[in-house]
Amino acid sequence: MLTFDDPAYLALIALFPLLVSFLYLRKNRGGGIPYSYRVWNGKNTLYTPLSLNIAYFATEIALWIALVLLVVALAGPSLASNRKVYLERGMDIMIVLDQSPSMAARDFGAEDRLTTAREMVKDFISTRENDSIGLVSFSEEAQLRLPPTVDHDLLFSTLDDIAIMDRGDGTAIGMGLALAVLHLSSSTAGEKAILLITDGDNNVGEIQPATAASMAAQTGIRIYTIGLGTTGDVPIEFLDRESGKILSGTMKSVYDGTLLKRIAEISGGDYFYARSSGSLETILQTINTLESYEVRTKITVVKNSFHNQLILIALALFFAHWLVRRVLLGEIL
Repeated sequence: MLTFDDPAYLALIALFPLLVSFLYLRKNRGGGIPYSYRVWNGKNTLYTPLSLNIAYFATEIALWIALVLLVVALAGPSLASNRKVYLERGMDIMIVLDQSPSMAARDFGAEDRLTTAREMVKDFISTRENDSIGLVSFSEEAQLRLPPTVDHDLLFSTLDDIAIMDRGDGTAIGMGLALAVLHLSSSTAGEKAILLITDGDNNVGEIQPATAASMAAQTGIRIYTIGLGTTGDVPIEFLDRESGKILSGTMKSVYDGTLLKRIAEISGGDYFYARSSGSLETILQTINTLESYEVRTKITVVKNSFHNQLILIALALFFAHWLVRRVLLGEIL
């Protein structure tokens, strides 16, 4: 929104039509035809070349535009915008995302499970404006991709970097949870939660999922577990990074829902089962509602003044006027 510190100065612009009328339109005002000594060169002529007329009128227009800009600059123009300021920090959340080979199964429509989960998680993150959110991915090994941060754009790009099988071909749910708990345990946030998204069963890793859930409960961290995918035979296709080949076929889809439910119960969270992209979206919206809380905010008005820029443009137009009229065209009769 455009605002002015001293809008009364804008009244000066109303005088400009009177000045234009007085200088250019009144009868018997006298004056002469604009002409350049350099072009004339002492020769007799009966008309002014069109190019000189165009240059002359262009400089006149530039002069008046410069005067208008100076008046506007005197009025103190600013672009004002409202900004929401949070008076206290939000939650700390860790996303723990499965990237094992089974996440390449294509039973969620045109996209595989990992791609679908990644896009739905982005939508969830977009609703948590004031929350610090981190990311852990796991398959055979667990990796901290990003500690909790409010830089959600960075989080989105980090999510996009996750690929099938770049951490092995197992499913270390316990290790992924333990790593997330480790990075939330020292947080000073009033509320902390973990979102575990997986389609498999814990089959590798030194730390058992129930142990990691107990660690979370002891530090006040709730774990929401989301099981993905349909059961039975499902098509699968992914890029094998070692061979560079695209592998495709059919796999038998199973996962331990009892384990995921147990993890949620130990930590005080909830367990959900997503059979489709639509149900996953609904689940994330439900979690978003469960973990909503009131945060005090205030609205501040941010003003970005640009009168200096107007003055610089006006000075440039004055200089252009002088340059064309006195240097390029020469003295004007």
